[in-house]
Amino acid sequence: MFIKLFFTIFLLLNLNLLPRNVHRPHDPSLGYIKTSWENSDQEYFLRDSHLREIPIFHTYNHEHFMEKLLPETITCNDETKKITNSELNELIEKLYSELKSQKTKFTNFKTLKHRDYNKFNKTGNIILKFNDYPLILKLFIETPESLSKPFSKAFQARGIFNLGGSFRHLMGFTRIKNLELIEESIKDHPEWKDKIELPRKWFWLPKEPTWIEITGYNLGDSAEQHTKIPAVYALVCDLMPGREDDPERINYYNDYLRLCTHLHYTLDAHTNNFLVKDKKILLIDTEHFAILSGNQKKLEPVTDYTSWYIRVAKKYIKEKFLSDKAHRRFRQANNKTEVGLFS
Repeated sequence: MFIKLFFTIFLLLNLNLLPRNVHRPHDPSLGYIKTSWENSDQEYFLRDSHLREIPIFHTYNHEHFMEKLLPETITCNDETKKITNSELNELIEKLYSELKSQKTKFTNFKTLKHRDYNKFNKTGNIILKFNDYPLILKLFIETPESLSKPFSKAFQARGIFNLGGSFRHLMGFTRIKNLELIEESIKDHPEWKDKIELPRKWFWLPKEPTWIEITGYNLGDSAEQHTKIPAVYALVCDLMPGREDDPERINYYNDYLRLCTHLHYTLDAHTNNFLVKDKKILLIDTEHFAILSGNQKKLEPVTDYTSWYIRVAKKYIKEKFLSDKAHRRFRQANNKTEVGLFS
């Protein structure tokens, strides 16, 4: 059943059921964004009914971002190595230089995931492991032009935009704040406080950061709103010690689902997002799933993974294919949420 369901979604992903006539005028009430480099007159536009206020204008918080930049020194989780801020900066700057040269093998890193990275236009998200330290690097790179073209992205990034109107680049900003919210929620919980292990995470900016300006129109209850985000940034995270192929993981699936239910599904319940070690659940991905999926209310609990995957699949199909004009207008105007990231 699952194979048939997801195969159907895959086939439908790029299908335009109701193609728009090129001579049909734009709906003036349709939400859209304008992107540009800071202090540049070159502008790019994206008009699409999936665009929403919350993922675009309530995920990046400049004050929080700057507070969570790499500290002067990091003691690695095995407590046998220390690395300074300047050393980390040098390693990451060299990696960034190698990426700009379209290299696929890197001096100080091993690639873990690159399907969301486009080496030709040098944009997207790439995940790597430091060769000499138990740390993970998640690097995000966009331009105003690439950010305005969500349907030119990889399969998963396109799905994220269709599901919740968000962008992988913006969702990266949610990972540290959501980690803090998770920590706060479980710190006194009788079961989860001793059963969950959380990674440390920090942001990184290049020495000479560039900034993308985004202006939104007809989103939420504002005729116009503005934000500015870093075009290039990264997260540096602890390498969690568990193994993805550990046969014990399956014994913790229900526990992990219950944890996500306790968190009102602000944490993705996908089983790939945790490891196990010494009878503890190790979180490895903490992006804010409610924002990613466009859920702005606390969801009813599910008790099994069949129900969970069916729920996600049904929402994707509705948002992508079965939304009438009234629903599309409502989701663009709705900026109220019960599961927000920043108060």
